[in-house]
Amino acid sequence: MNNFWEENVYSRGHQVNRWPFDEVISAVKRERFQLTERKIRVLELGCGTGNNLWFLSSEGFETYGLDISPSAVTIATEFLAEKECVASVGISDLMTLPFESGHFDLTLDRGCFTQILWSKLPKVVSEVHRVLAPSGVHLSFTLFGDRHPDRRFGYEVEPGTFDRFSEGQFSVVGPTSFFGAESLSALFNEFGEVELRQNCSYVGGKIRYEDYQVRARKRR
Repeated sequence: MNNFWEENVYSRGHQVNRWPFDEVISAVKRERFQLTERKIRVLELGCGTGNNLWFLSSEGFETYGLDISPSAVTIATEFLAEKECVASVGISDLMTLPFESGHFDLTLDRGCFTQILWSKLPKVVSEVHRVLAPSGVHLSFTLFGDRHPDRRFGYEVEPGTFDRFSEGQFSVVGPTSFFGAESLSALFNEFGEVELRQNCSYVGGKIRYEDYQVRARKRR
């Protein structure tokens, strides 16, 4: 992991998001969780300043969030208290999740995994799989595609991960990993079923933007 987001973003008061991302709202609503004797447990990995946690708590989920940035966790805790929402928020690099196996019904990542070094991702995904209950679901959003044109402005610090971007979208976000359908399928191969959705935009017939979404369900 890296501390880019603590040193350069959250500690400086940048990217303090207040509204949940629409793709998170839509995807969670589509899951149509059935009523159980207990609340549905949800964990957001890389929860940032708590905007998605606000939505999840407001929906009645038992809500948890983790982030590597102490500043983000502080901001999220204060924001959720302001909104009178109940959620447990803590600091973690995601390599060892502080929860027992099978604890969660849903885990989600919005723009977190793509900021993790590729060499670390198999361990992170394995931990996600561990803490999910049988038939639990993981959702990932904004996994940047390896055909994204702004990748060319970076230096490949390890296979699949680029940094020190000279210009473009990634010049302000630090180390960024990029994905293709094959690499994502391999990354989530421990899950029983994996659905990928590719999002592309074009200008003059050339790719201007590319990312992926993942829905992975653990075996029963």
